[in-house]
Amino acid sequence: MALFLTEADVEELFPMERALERVEDSFIQQHSGRAVNRSRERIFLPHTSLHYMAAALPDEKLLGMKIYTVVRDALRFVVLLFDAESGDLLALIEADHLGRRRTGAASGIATRYLARQGSSCVGLIGAGSPRRAPNSRPSPRCGDWRRRASSAVTRHAASSFVAR
Repeated sequence: MALFLTEADVEELFPMERALERVEDSFIQQHSGRAVNRSRERIFLPHTSLHYMAAALPDEKLLGMKIYTVVRDALRFVVLLFDAESGDLLALIEADHLGRRRTGAASGIATRYLARQGSSCVGLIGAGSPRRAPNSRPSPRCGDWRRRASSAVTRHAASSFVAR
């Protein structure tokens, strides 16, 4: 029987440390040609859209698909995880928090490898909604650029950003 994980389960069972490990490992597998990653596909209807993407980790015998809908301003995310040998559905996972955690882990891995040694500041481009990441305010010396000026955490921070 497939496991059903709610958003609360994901938050409790998938800490950032584990996300960093899994995302880094998936990057290594992609680089070495041991992973399959399919680009997002979309279906658009007048008042809704369906988005989906799939991936596989053959070494781990796993297949997965992320599917989400967009209706007005609401997004609903799920991940289906399958056993690659039997085809059995292993898990149905509510995936809003999972996606945010994966995105944060990908940024963390990139920072680990690409940040200049001793850096103390970061500029955020496409910083997202502060409602979704309430503790992500940059320090006064750091910048935050968003499409809408009203979304910027601090106009002063964005206008005074200097790369260090």
